[in-house]
Parts: sequence; C-alpha cells; structure tokens
Amino acid sequence: MRTLKPTARTFELVAAIADRLALDFDDTVAEMDATAIEAVPAFGADAAIAAELTANHRSLLERFLTFAQHAESPLPIGVPPEALNGARTVARRGIDLDAIPRALGVPSRWCANAGWPVRMRSSVTGPI
Repeated sequence: MRTLKPTARTFELVAAIADRLALDFDDTVAEMDATAIEAVPAFGADAAIAAELTANHRSLLERFLTFAQHAESPLPIGVPPEALNGARTVARRGIDLDAIPRALGVPSRWCANAGWPVRMRSSVTGPI
C-alpha cells in the first residue's frame, strides 16, 4: 500500500474543520454523549458514569482539536486519563465490560453519521 504525504492544503482543511468544531465544542460533546448513551443506555442511568463519559469526550475532542489545528506535528501518544477513569468506573459499577467497546465506537459513528459531515460542509470552501 502506498501512502501519500499530506499537502499544505490538507493541513489547512483539517485545521479549518478543527476550528469549526472548536466553536461548537460543548454542543459537539453533548452530541457525542447522546450517541454513546443511545448505544449503551446504562451509561446515562448512572450519574457518575455520565459525568465521566462527558469528561472523556471533552478530553478526546480537545486532544483531536489540538492535533488537527497543528496537523503537521506528530500525534500525541497515550490515552487521556479521563478515558481510563471512565473504564474503571464502568468496571466498579459491574456494568458489562463489553459496553466499553460499544461506547468507544461512538466518536467514529458520530463523525460518520452526524457531526463530522455537517462540520466539514460548513468549514471547507473551495475545491478540496
């Protein structure tokens, strides 16, 4: 498989999308939370898990935006502590651990189905 090196235009587009997402940060996190709770209703029924879910989505989105706004830099390594805290709480509450991977797919589903296409269309002007 051959990979192509991103162009300056690619970095510009990624940064424009990140800037648009940053404007709607709280709404974006709320949409991600709602999608996760739809996938795993038990996450919405427990106030501690719901709070950690929000913290997790905030940290992941913050991390993505930081990377996307500086896409030419290397991707940060490691998992945000909020993600690990949420997994520990799920385990402590005795919720089926298979719920974690279902919820982990939420950012991907949200990006593909709800938020990302709308944000892209409103962020990008001109030819791609």
